[in-house]
Amino acid sequence: KILFVSPAPRRCSTPAGQIDIPTFCVVRPKMSSLKPAPKMSPPIEKWVKHREDFHLRYRPTGKNVRDVVLWGVAFPVFVYYLTVYQQKEVDRLNGRPNTKYMG
Repeated sequence: KILFVSPAPRRCSTPAGQIDIPTFCVVRPKMSSLKPAPKMSPPIEKWVKHREDFHLRYRPTGKNVRDVVLWGVAFPVFVYYLTVYQQKEVDRLNGRPNTKYMG
């Protein structure tokens, strides 16, 4: 079923006859407009299943831990201190008092 929203009342055909529906009209598509599902090959299905269940087979390795520490901890801390440094530098150049930041 497809639901079409219309701003004005709409006349719809039903098995019981014509009726006015104030805000919406349910329209069933013709069978010719429905397309059959594509046929998937078994290797692709196997690969998709493998990707869907990856979280069940995940094991932390040295490279994974390194990436989490680098991008999840070190990089955000670096960006924070770089931003604080730039803000303090702008404050100093404009004669503003030193602002206290975390760290």
